[in-house]
Amino acid sequence: MKIKTITDAIEEFAPKTLAEPWDNPGLMMGSLSNECTGVVCALDLTFEVVDEALANGCNLIVTHHPFFFSAIKSIDTDESKGLLIKKVLENGLTVYSAHTNLDECDGGLCQSLAKTLGGENLCPNGVGVVCYIKETTLGQFARHVASVLGDDSVKFAGDANKKIAKMLCICGGGAADSAYECAKQVADVFVTGDFKIDFTPIDNKLTDLERIGEIGKKGVLLMLGESTNVERNGHTMSERTVGESFDVIFGKNQKKRMIVATFSTNNYRLQQLMDISVKYNRKVVLSGRSMKNIVDMAAKLNELTFPKDLIVDIDKANKLPPERVTILCTGSQGEPMSALSRMSQGTFDKVTISATDTVVISATPIPGNERGVYNVVNNLYKLGADVIYNPSDDIHVSGHACKEELKLMLSLVRPKFFIPVHGEYRHLKLHQRLAGSMGIPEYNTFIPDVGNTVNVYKNKMVKGNNVPAGNNFIDGVALGENAETILRDRKALSDNGFIVILLTVRLKSGEILAGPDIILRGLHLGDTFPDEAKEVVLNALKQVDFENVEDIYELKTIIRKAIRKFIDKNYKQLPMILPIIIEA
Repeated sequence: MKIKTITDAIEEFAPKTLAEPWDNPGLMMGSLSNECTGVVCALDLTFEVVDEALANGCNLIVTHHPFFFSAIKSIDTDESKGLLIKKVLENGLTVYSAHTNLDECDGGLCQSLAKTLGGENLCPNGVGVVCYIKETTLGQFARHVASVLGDDSVKFAGDANKKIAKMLCICGGGAADSAYECAKQVADVFVTGDFKIDFTPIDNKLTDLERIGEIGKKGVLLMLGESTNVERNGHTMSERTVGESFDVIFGKNQKKRMIVATFSTNNYRLQQLMDISVKYNRKVVLSGRSMKNIVDMAAKLNELTFPKDLIVDIDKANKLPPERVTILCTGSQGEPMSALSRMSQGTFDKVTISATDTVVISATPIPGNERGVYNVVNNLYKLGADVIYNPSDDIHVSGHACKEELKLMLSLVRPKFFIPVHGEYRHLKLHQRLAGSMGIPEYNTFIPDVGNTVNVYKNKMVKGNNVPAGNNFIDGVALGENAETILRDRKALSDNGFIVILLTVRLKSGEILAGPDIILRGLHLGDTFPDEAKEVVLNALKQVDFENVEDIYELKTIIRKAIRKFIDKNYKQLPMILPIIIEA
């Protein structure tokens, strides 16, 4: 085994990128390309360690502390350090070190020490691990440490009777000067979520910028910031502008039924639409499961307020004149099964679109949904409705912050590390650059991909191992033990279709009592195929010595092979073949 194979394994477990900036892990001296004859592990490189390696025929020494912490300017073999270097090189030894990267890695020395001492809920923190222990006194804990580690020389400072339930484990003393700060501040993570800064909000509740600034002053280690509208300059318009536009639209269409498609989660917009409906003496119909559920819950929480008799069932609304009805529905993104989409296709049994309707799509198509939205618009026009969907009509404002708001958030939070989230890759990249313009260097930022993990420490941020992520197809509520087989079969069925061969046989004599019947699903092999397949099956059965056939499964295999060979030769397809044989 090459020495490099061993050092690669060490670095896979404890990547050098985890090391503190002042540290110098890795190859100290020697060659990684040599065959390894044995390994000696030690805390430091000393003459005694070298002698032990030579005595045992080992050519690799792995130390915890690096022999070199900084560049050397000269090697004086008359001095102890120079003489030690000479002895290592003259004997063909290789010295490799894993220091703070081994301390800090997942499963490394800090975590191992914490677990050994009974720590739970481990939280890595760069130079150490903060965790919880069973409540005890400082003195009792010191005795516990001495007992577990087998070292009676354990010392402590402080009140022996002080109750403790939380500890910081640090391997080595190199980071002792920052231990207190690490224990005091494990990690501060600021997540913006979807946001915008509206200076004239509907509920008059202004964004608490002062509070965000206070959090920033205390020190935020990591910020995750949404990136959706980073391409848009300036500020996002207030939601109030939408209400003003709707008031104008409702006023111009007082003799028509109003149908408004919007996001069911936008309570402020729903509130304005309900207020305007009251103003123009209209009843409101809710269409779409999410719309009904969210309005019901928001009303219970007093996040939406409206007269008790404002919302009516669609059956009652159909008895009212069009000018007395507002329909609030889902489908602003052209979703195929949404209420608005079905209305546009004429498949919504309770609502028939006509020239007496004005439809407002109060949303901007999310990238990728444009075709679906415009198909709905086209269909609505074909049915005679007036359709208002252009953003220039001020019927929608984004719920996401534009560039100036993103800059304001970064300036208030002032994070040490930054991860842009919620957006396509171009949005994340532009947000990363925006953070750079606000003083956050690129090496303190990271653009994640699905399944990525990130380890954030006091002085660095490092990409961790990937985790399984993405879509998972399930059968009903769960896949069960045979998930792989089920998904493989479904993939084969969807790609290639299947053929069922049904017949009844008297197994002992080989007499065919019924069939074979040929059933095809998911493929077409021509009008003559069923008759051809029957002939193939009958010919295959003629060759069978039924006296020696032990079970139906053997007969199914013979039929399946014959049909497979016939289809492969004549049709070049790979359907699933399912012989079903009834034994008489």
